[in-house]
Amino acid sequence: MTCRPEVINGKRVGTLFFVIIKVLVFFIFPKNVCARVYTFAWVPPPVSNPVYYLGRDAALAKAQEIKERNGDEIKVLYVGSETMEPAQQEQIIRELIAKKVNGIAVASGERNSLTGVIDQAVQAGIPVLCWDIDCPASQRFLGPSGRIAVLTGDPKNEVTTERMRGFTDVLQDYPDLRVITSVNGQIDAISSAQAVEDALRKHPDLNGWYFTDAWPFSRVDAMPTWKKLTEAGTLMNIASGRLPADLDFLNRGFIKNYAPIRFWYWGYYAIEALYQSVAEKKSFNRYFDPIADQPSSETCQCENRRVMFW
Repeated sequence: MTCRPEVINGKRVGTLFFVIIKVLVFFIFPKNVCARVYTFAWVPPPVSNPVYYLGRDAALAKAQEIKERNGDEIKVLYVGSETMEPAQQEQIIRELIAKKVNGIAVASGERNSLTGVIDQAVQAGIPVLCWDIDCPASQRFLGPSGRIAVLTGDPKNEVTTERMRGFTDVLQDYPDLRVITSVNGQIDAISSAQAVEDALRKHPDLNGWYFTDAWPFSRVDAMPTWKKLTEAGTLMNIASGRLPADLDFLNRGFIKNYAPIRFWYWGYYAIEALYQSVAEKKSFNRYFDPIADQPSSETCQCENRRVMFW
C-alpha cells in the first residue's frame, strides 16, 4: 500500500512541511544572494623574486577574509614581468586592462616609470594602487592629501636632520599634502608634548603628525587634545623610533606607523584597499610604502598573519 500524506484545505501536509522547512532555513541560515565577484591583480616588479611571495600569500589571505566577512568572492591574480624593465611591466598592465580586471595593485620597477599605462587603466575605469615603488605623477587613486604637522628634535643632530631631509624631499612629490606647522620638541618629553598640544589648539583641523622622534609619547597625559583626536580616528600619527616601549603605543593605537619594512602587508593592505574602493566606493588618502607605512597597532597583534619586522 502506498503511503500518501493527508490533505488539508486542498494542500498536502508534505508540501506544507517542505515550505515551512525552506522558510526556516532561509531565516536561520541566510545566504548572501547578492554576493559579488571581483578580480584584483597584485603586480610585483620581478614576479619570481621570493620576497614578494609573502605579499602574494597575504593578498590571498585577505581575499578569503573578505569572502568570510561579506560573502563576496575575490579572485587575486599574481602577475608580473620577469625583470624590472618598464616595457615588460607596461605590457602586463595593458593585458590586465584588456581583461577588464576590477582593480590593480602594482609596484613599479622605477619611480614614475608606469605613469602612462596607469593613467590608461584609470581612464578605463580600473582603480590603481601603488605599493613599494610609487608613481605619484600618475592618476593612481591613493595620492595623499591633507594638512599635517611635524615635530622635530635637535637641529644639530645628524639623524634628525637626515630624517627631515628625506621627509621634505619626498613631500615634494605630493603637492596636496601640506605641512601647516613644524614645532621643536627640544629633545624633551614635556616640551614635546606641550608643543604638540599647542599646535593642535591653534590648528584643530590637522589630519596627521610626523614625529622625527618619539619623545612626547611618554607623556600622553599632557596631550589630551592629541589623544582625543587620535582615538577618534581623525588624526594619523607616524613616528621614527626604536625603543621597545614604542610598540606599546602601536598596540594602543596612538601611533599608526613606525620604520620596519613589512612584506606581508604589501599584499594584505592592497587587496583590502582595492576591495573597499571598488565594492564599497571608499577612497584612501595615502600611497602604501614599505618604509613610510610601518607596523601598525593592528599588525603588532597579528603574529598568526606572519607579519615581519625587518
